[in-house]
Amino acid sequence: IQGDRAMEIPTASEDVIISYAEAINNLKAALGDVRMISLLTPNAGQFYSREDFRVGLHDQSLMIDLCYGAMDSSVLTVDAYSALDAHKEEYIYFRTDHHWTALGAYYAYTAFCETLGWEPVPLERFETGVYENFVGSMYTYTSSYPQSEVLRDNPDTLTYYLPVVETHAKYFADATLTNGLPVSVVYRGITEDTSNKYLCFLGGDHPAAVVETGVEEGPVCLVLKESYGNAFVPFLIPHYKTVYVIDPRHYKGTLSDFTRNTQVDDIIFLANISTTRNEIYIDAMKNFIQ
Repeated sequence: IQGDRAMEIPTASEDVIISYAEAINNLKAALGDVRMISLLTPNAGQFYSREDFRVGLHDQSLMIDLCYGAMDSSVLTVDAYSALDAHKEEYIYFRTDHHWTALGAYYAYTAFCETLGWEPVPLERFETGVYENFVGSMYTYTSSYPQSEVLRDNPDTLTYYLPVVETHAKYFADATLTNGLPVSVVYRGITEDTSNKYLCFLGGDHPAAVVETGVEEGPVCLVLKESYGNAFVPFLIPHYKTVYVIDPRHYKGTLSDFTRNTQVDDIIFLANISTTRNEIYIDAMKNFIQ
């Protein structure tokens, strides 16, 4: 906790970071000509913690470079780091929660579009809404310590950006992608007594979700992500006919199960840097590829 902000400080674990890259390489080898895109993002500690928490083994830019350097040359790597660094004076990360804000996700989306040669939707085209009094996960993690009171007393504001095209989305409990239940890409009805207002993005982490967009002619993508991806997916909507979203931590199935009835043009791997050091998540990715 520094000032009124709490941050997670990652420490490099070279072997584990490289194993994340190898999981992506294995998927590339399994699928061949499907386009693979990797977007790694730093967390708030890289920009707002004191210097000794963001250099050496804590330097997240070096961790990202290490991971990208271990990926197959055919995998497109998105430089979200530079885009976020250029806007670090803006409200791109929450102070009481470990996620980025939707604005931070938007700047990463502009870097994604630059990598693919696409034109990003201008920020002013999005209809926005606001949730006040958001006290997030970093307060929950530290609430037993008196230092956390500053987080409780200085809650975050969550601003969301609605998709610019019509969407129809469902989430699914397993690999069969049957018996889906409706879900909103962005929820506008979160109540004041909902503590985790980050749930407004996709309703949280589901094993799988399918978003059908208003784009009649367009590619299809699969997003493999952890919760940072929830705020990113809404910005993909104008560019794809269908967006499949899978969280490897919760998805009980394999790549074979998924591709049996589904064809995709792009697979997007989206993760914050701590995920590349998370052996449980990496094992889940490997099990998905089997």
